[in-house]
Amino acid sequence: SVRPYSAAVHYIVNEEPVHVAELLHALRNLWRHFNQRYDYPVLVFHDGLSPQVRARLSAAAPHRIWFHQLPEDFLPHPSQLPPDLRQEDAEGTFSHHSFSAGYR
Repeated sequence: SVRPYSAAVHYIVNEEPVHVAELLHALRNLWRHFNQRYDYPVLVFHDGLSPQVRARLSAAAPHRIWFHQLPEDFLPHPSQLPPDLRQEDAEGTFSHHSFSAGYR
C-alpha cells in the first residue's frame, strides 16, 4: 500500500523533566512552523515513558505521534564511545541520561 507521507520526524527522549519539557516545546514549534502544513508522522523513541507523560506529549499538538520503546542495549558499551562522552553516575554506573549522544 502507498503511504500518504514520504518522511517522518523522530525524537529520542527519556522521562527526565528537562527532556520532557524540551520535547513539549519542540512538538509545539514543529506543528506551528512546519507540520501543520505537511503532517509528517512523529516518532518518539524512548527508554520508558509513563502513560501520563505520553498523554502530555500527545496533547502538545495534533501530530500523528507514535511511541516506540528502545531496548535496554540501545547504547553502545562505554568503551566504544569517544572519551568526552564517557560519563558515570554517582554509583559508577554508565548512564545515557548523563550525556547528549542520541538526544540530539
